[in-house]
Amino acid sequence: MLLRHHIALWDSIATCERPGSLDADIKNEQGNDFSALLAHYPHIHTICFNGGKSFQCFKKYNKELLSRQDLHFYQLPSTSPANARWKMEMLEEAWKAPLKHLPSTIHEDCNTHTPLPVHPQQQS
Repeated sequence: MLLRHHIALWDSIATCERPGSLDADIKNEQGNDFSALLAHYPHIHTICFNGGKSFQCFKKYNKELLSRQDLHFYQLPSTSPANARWKMEMLEEAWKAPLKHLPSTIHEDCNTHTPLPVHPQQQS
């Protein structure tokens, strides 16, 4: 579905040191160059961030892009199991917010999808 709708995934952090899986453990990060990415792919108009750390790093290394009127930015809740307070239904609803800037066929796909499996930590 991602390729069909021209959706790409790219991390805000190019490299870092992280002994575990927690964002709080990230040290010595270097940000990805989103200006270069946007120059190479000028039709990108919506950038979504999977959690606060992703958006924080983007702002730190790409702050000049935040003033561009042709770009839409969304800090979305992390999909990590460590973000246990967000149930799958809540994540799905939050992650649909950027869809208003995407072609209508994506809306149709997202409204008719098979529900994703619930992570054991997310079950009530």
